[in-house]
Amino acid sequence: MAQRQRPSTGYSPAKSPKKQRQSVYVGPSTLDYEQAMNDQQHQMNMHISDKEIEIERLKTTVVALNGKCTNNDDHLEDAKNATYRFTDSEQVRV
Repeated sequence: MAQRQRPSTGYSPAKSPKKQRQSVYVGPSTLDYEQAMNDQQHQMNMHISDKEIEIERLKTTVVALNGKCTNNDDHLEDAKNATYRFTDSEQVRV
């Protein structure tokens, strides 16, 4: 008894030498894309937080330096007053 051949049910590119395989770009899945976006947003927030911390540190430095300048100005004013009192007292003594 001769065996009958089954009819072809589909095309197999791996078995067919006549047609070449077409390369298909498979991009990141939606989950990978969302994860990448979340990671990028997290990095941006960290960058912003670092900048905010740096700004606060610089503000503190400015306040401290202004305090030192005020202290220095007070010492200069005290020295002027002492010089004026000494000069005035010497004039009265003479």
